[in-house]
Amino acid sequence: MKYCIMGIFLQKNSKQMKKIQYSQKKNILNYQMMDNNKAELDNN
Repeated sequence: MKYCIMGIFLQKNSKQMKKIQYSQKKNILNYQMMDNNKAELDNN
């Protein structure tokens, strides 16, 4: 629900929207890497 409202709000400023989408993607990649590192540590 939050994302829906944010999406409508951000459509008014697509440049900012792209910036936020980019940083969200970067955060997701960072989280995935952190999860992978954690899994490796758990295996060892």
